[in-house]
Amino acid sequence: MSKILSQGGVGLEELQVYETRGSSTFAHDLEDALRRAGFVGYDAKEAWGWIVFFAPSAARHVYPTLRDYFFFRRLVDTGGADELGHGRKEMVKVAAIGPTTASALRDELGLRVDVVAPKPTPAELAGAIVRFDSANHSVY
Repeated sequence: MSKILSQGGVGLEELQVYETRGSSTFAHDLEDALRRAGFVGYDAKEAWGWIVFFAPSAARHVYPTLRDYFFFRRLVDTGGADELGHGRKEMVKVAAIGPTTASALRDELGLRVDVVAPKPTPAELAGAIVRFDSANHSVY
């Protein structure tokens, strides 16, 4: 943008006002939340629950830590790479707030995305998850 404005003869003073940055305490905070929730092993043949992603940058940041606790179905066989980590891991279903996030999950992280909200709103996402669970209760 700045290059285009400069080429058009528009004077410009750049000032960064926003930066996307992941939490440096996410791993610790997640472990605390799982401990408080009484996170215990379930039958790994059934999905434990949902991991919902709202932004590609957040997904890139948290996925390496989440893999330590949960098994994510992949688009291609990883040769057991998702089995790495500590302890028993629970299979999760994956939802995305919209198509941009879903594309990043598939293209960058290789994840199978179970639900994409028809419109990028929390209400639409929740409805899509409920519909998926209702239609697939015997599959997971």
